[in-house]
Amino acid sequence: MFCLKFGSVVLLALIVSPFSVICFDLKACLKFHKVYPEVITTIPKQKVVIFYGEKEVNYGTPMTIKEVENAPSVAWAADPKSLYTLMVTDPDAPSETMPYIKEDCFWWVANIKGNNISTGDAFVGYKPPHPSFRPGSQAYVFVVYKQPGHVTYLTNTNIDEDQTENDKFRVAQVAKAYNLSDPIAINLFQIRHPGQGKPAGPEDCPPYVPPTPHPPEDHGI
Repeated sequence: MFCLKFGSVVLLALIVSPFSVICFDLKACLKFHKVYPEVITTIPKQKVVIFYGEKEVNYGTPMTIKEVENAPSVAWAADPKSLYTLMVTDPDAPSETMPYIKEDCFWWVANIKGNNISTGDAFVGYKPPHPSFRPGSQAYVFVVYKQPGHVTYLTNTNIDEDQTENDKFRVAQVAKAYNLSDPIAINLFQIRHPGQGKPAGPEDCPPYVPPTPHPPEDHGI
């Protein structure tokens, strides 16, 4: 933030990073998609910038199965000298109406230098989302954590790769097992389950409604 003064008038200007979360009730968004407090219990202050081709994901953007079949480009505000973990989970597995699995891992990359995901170790390779035929929309959540140092893949009943498609996988348990930070960045998209076997398409998704900006703060000037 910086100030510009013209006579007796002072203007406050804010330099906004593309990774910043501003003018948006992120907590309400995450509660709506059953991410908070079911998946995470701390609200990140940064956004994971996600692009599938030229289409940007913005906190619940409706996507199609075709659009997400390949891994996206991702970035977040990072210290280039630090290591990070990215996980993608589905808190509604296997469906919004029957989420008995709770979480399903679709991508898990650790030891990422800064935000260059190509430098990381893929503990679970990218798996294209595969929504079921049950009704309802399904969210896919990207969460980033900062690591205390280099980590080695652990095999146990909670986070073994063989367990990522059943009721054992939990992002919070992974973070605890690896002594990760609180989540530092987050974003998500949604896919509506196809009805009666027809392919999912834009018409199957609820419309994306941009968040209503908060009123400007009164700085007393």
